Amino acid sequence: MTPTDVTLAPNSVAEAVVTIAVPSDAPEGEQYAVVWAETAGPSNGTGIQNVSRAGIRTYLSVGAGNGPAADLEIGDVVASRNESGTPQVVANITNTGGRALDPSGTVELSGGPGGISTAPVKGSSGSIAPGQSGSVTFTLDPALPAGPWQAAVTITSGLVSKTSAVELTFPDQGSVTAAGTSSDSGVPVWIWGLAALVAVAIAVAVVVVMRRRKIS
Repeated sequence: MTPTDVTLAPNSVAEAVVTIAVPSDAPEGEQYAVVWAETAGPSNGTGIQNVSRAGIRTYLSVGAGNGPAADLEIGDVVASRNESGTPQVVANITNTGGRALDPSGTVELSGGPGGISTAPVKGSSGSIAPGQSGSVTFTLDPALPAGPWQAAVTITSGLVSKTSAVELTFPDQGSVTAAGTSSDSGVPVWIWGLAALVAVAIAVAVVVVMRRRKIS
């Protein structure tokens, strides 16, 4: 880093140049670092020191080409209540790609008691490295009924977006894994099955019509 130290007057600006020398035997893949600037005040003999720090995250892809693409998988979706009894939805995320993820997302509940539904509720998570897992937590309204609910959980990181559709009921306390079906497109599996049956029926109808035309 050049310069390594700089003295700035109030409300002034300076530029530092950072050079990363990648060793020739560095393993392929994405590496992570942070570049930060900090200033530390005197401890004044109290043993407590005030440090101000601002940083920039670094994602360095090592190897030929652009490296593996980013991807993710939504695992178990858990309905729970925190210590204050507030309902929460926790979506477990696995980074199945070759890039770090910064996942965020929404959960939307529908088909609740009396047919009620909720507006999308936002949630986020810290960075997840390739091959690692994390979770996104959504905190809902404390007055929300226990359910059952149809929940659509959508997780996004950059250009990657996946949706899981599950059925859940909030327990009186603790947590419970949501049941039901899920798919990356957010459409329940039974809808895909129905669509396949409709497609087969249309194909059969077309064949029957063509045969009748040949006979006539």
